[in-house]
Amino acid sequence: MAKVKTFTAGYGFSGSINGQWHKFNTEITIEIEPGDNIAEIKEKAWNTCYQEVEKQIQQLTE
Repeated sequence: MAKVKTFTAGYGFSGSINGQWHKFNTEITIEIEPGDNIAEIKEKAWNTCYQEVEKQIQQLTE
């Protein structure tokens, strides 16, 4: 059976803000260790990527 050794999550957003086109993106690669809960790692990685893109958008719009 195949084993997951690494997991890469990413999130991006493109859109017009204040009349200018912007693209935001972040990715994270995680090395899985024996005993790690892969479902939990995926959820945390997704949340981290989403939050980082949201921070990028907030910094631009402040």
